[in-house]
Amino acid sequence: MNIDVLEVGMFQVNCYIVKPESGSNRVLVIDPGDEGQKIVNFIKKKGYVPEAVILTHAHLDHIKGTKAVADAFGIKVYVPENDMALFESDLNELKPYLYRDCKFPKILPLGDFKSSEVTVVKTPGHTPGGTCFYFKKDGVLFSGDTIFQQSIGRTDLPGGNLSTLLDSINKRVMTLPSKTIIYPGHGPATSVKSERDHNQFIA
Repeated sequence: MNIDVLEVGMFQVNCYIVKPESGSNRVLVIDPGDEGQKIVNFIKKKGYVPEAVILTHAHLDHIKGTKAVADAFGIKVYVPENDMALFESDLNELKPYLYRDCKFPKILPLGDFKSSEVTVVKTPGHTPGGTCFYFKKDGVLFSGDTIFQQSIGRTDLPGGNLSTLLDSINKRVMTLPSKTIIYPGHGPATSVKSERDHNQFIA
C-alpha cells in the first residue's frame, strides 16, 4: 500500500490518496476537504487513476474539494448514509471561516461502495454517519475525525454525541489489532496501541 497525504484548507485536513495495490496506479481519494485543484494536480503529476472519492463524514472542512476532484476525473463520490442530509444541507457551514459557496456533485451512499481491500467501519458520534476505513491486509485505519493522536473528535457540533463517539471508539477502533496504524483527519498518524496507552478518553 502507498499512502500520500495532502494537508488542505485552513483547518489542515488530511486528504489521503491511497494506492492499495502495488503495481497499479488505481487510487482512492479520502476526504478531499479543500483546495480541490491542488489535489487534482497532485494526482495527475503522480499518474494515478482515481477510482472514487470516499468520505469519512460530511462536515464542510472534509468535503469542500469533492466537486473539483470528482469533475476532473469523472468519478463517483460516496458519503455515509446517515450523513447524507448533512452533506446536502445549506446549513453545513463553519462560519465565519468556511461558507458553503459551491455546488457539490451527486453523491451515493457509502453502502454502494464496493472494494475488496476496504472494510467500512461505522463509528458515529462526531457526526451521525461518522465512518472509518480499515485496510486489514495492510493494518491501516483511516479514522476521519473519530479519533486523533491522544484525542477524539469534537461532539459539540450539530449531530455530535459524546457517549456515542466513545462507544464507537472503544467497540470498533480499540478492538482492532494493536499494531494497526491510524491515519486521522487532522494531525499525525498514531496506532491503536499508542491510543490504548496514552489517550485519556479511552476506557
